[in-house]
Amino acid sequence: MTYAEEKKAKDRAKALRSQVYRYEPVLFDMLNPPKGRKLDTGTLVVKIQPHGCPRNGTMGQCYVGDPLTGEFIGMVCVNSLKKASR
Repeated sequence: MTYAEEKKAKDRAKALRSQVYRYEPVLFDMLNPPKGRKLDTGTLVVKIQPHGCPRNGTMGQCYVGDPLTGEFIGMVCVNSLKKASR
């Protein structure tokens, strides 16, 4: 197994264990939508921490990813995330 395959498997396992959030954009995210994949209202996401990036919650922002694969989606306002169940 290569390093990239191993990292992808670890990211997927971590995403499956993480708390799931429902994305409901606040005004800040409506005016400045996340760069990356398009996020619709009600999309389920998990918080992720990309290597070398500031910690989640810094200046009210956090990184989100796909709940099944852990793949990076974008950076959103913390207030746009509401706890959800899988």
